[in-house]
Amino acid sequence: MKQTENTLARFFDNKTTQKAKELLSLLTEDYTLSSSDLDISPQLLKEWIRSGLIVPIDHDPTIRKRHKFTFENFIWLRLVQQLRGFGLNVAAIVTLRQSITHSETEFSIFEKLEKLPSFIDKLDIDKREAENLKHYINAGEWKKHKHGEKTISIFQLLIAEAIQKKQFVSLAVFIDGSFLPLPEDGLNQLDKNEIRKLNTSTHLKISITGLLADILGEKRFSQIATALKYYSLEEQQILTLIQSKKYKSITVKFSNKKIDCVELIREVDTQKKIVDILAESNYQSISIVKHNGEIVKIQNTVKIKL
Repeated sequence: MKQTENTLARFFDNKTTQKAKELLSLLTEDYTLSSSDLDISPQLLKEWIRSGLIVPIDHDPTIRKRHKFTFENFIWLRLVQQLRGFGLNVAAIVTLRQSITHSETEFSIFEKLEKLPSFIDKLDIDKREAENLKHYINAGEWKKHKHGEKTISIFQLLIAEAIQKKQFVSLAVFIDGSFLPLPEDGLNQLDKNEIRKLNTSTHLKISITGLLADILGEKRFSQIATALKYYSLEEQQILTLIQSKKYKSITVKFSNKKIDCVELIREVDTQKKIVDILAESNYQSISIVKHNGEIVKIQNTVKIKL
């Protein structure tokens, strides 16, 4: 428990905590998946449930039935697959799951900040927000909302951090199952012992940002990606174009560090007449390649302004 108590206060600011609360129902309630959605064999899934690597939302060891899983379960499963792929043993992963998915209420977080106010000064927030947070904690209003409050785990906070701040968020997992969160803007919060542990102890570095990008880039999860507001409107448009599989190449062009337009190249049936190709859709240019007097390739290039 000591690790959980320290981590929540030091690594995640108020914006991330708020984002985690917003995403909680999406991660744990609104989208349920069956075992067939998990990209894992039934036999291996059964073994992982039995050994405690993953816990379905309807888990009851006394009842044999088809289990249901949350989207958070799915992200966790992908993380487990990486850890097992690197050879981390089952006992260590179970230890990791028990600690990283342990939930804390917002009340308990504020309670810890009240006892250790110096942590507030270390958070990655501006002075005004820090002073407002101190004032809120000192006023004690939060003590009136102890009951009926949703809980938040470190794993949910890591997911929220990656989505909220669009930054690289990673997790250092040690061979005994202990861990350290590694948000891009939170590394300076590590104390000397933690830095020494990172430098001297064997560990795996798992990218939470990478896991999310891989999962939410899949077409079947486009609805969840939209609900999580993971992609900007422009990014969502580009992802839709990629998922359509209509184009030979897609080039994204930027202006002033922002997405400006997308250049799409699509191959056209060489049996079609040029006049028919021109009549089909808007185009920027058409490239025709001939060999021995015959047309062997036609490419249509289109630019879309985003």
